[in-house]
Amino acid sequence: MEGLKACPFCGEQPLFVKVSRQSKRCMVICNNPNCGIRPESSAGTGYSAVKKWNTRASGWISVEDWPPVCDQLCDVWHVNQFGEKVRACNVMWSGLSWYVELDDEEPFDVLKNSKVTHWMLAPAAPEA
Repeated sequence: MEGLKACPFCGEQPLFVKVSRQSKRCMVICNNPNCGIRPESSAGTGYSAVKKWNTRASGWISVEDWPPVCDQLCDVWHVNQFGEKVRACNVMWSGLSWYVELDDEEPFDVLKNSKVTHWMLAPAAPEA
């Protein structure tokens, strides 16, 4: 079995866990409680869980392949109510809907009439 890569978000070593003695199901999870994202991958075998964990997305991630990260700034591609593919920047996933926070206002659902297809963490701002 190939070695585990570090967490792609915090750089810490992950934890390999066999879910139960009765099943072969295994998972790999970020072991850093301060990661903020704590990604995980699970599969029917240890080999598959490690392979899935070690696969790194380059750019856009399909929401069908990997769920969005909660409460982190993301850029997304979505299909709006007119069937157009549109990019939205600096939105966050709550676990139920995509939202935006504006100064001193309640978060609001910006994509409720759209279907998000792909996401990626928003890139860091450039240095001055």
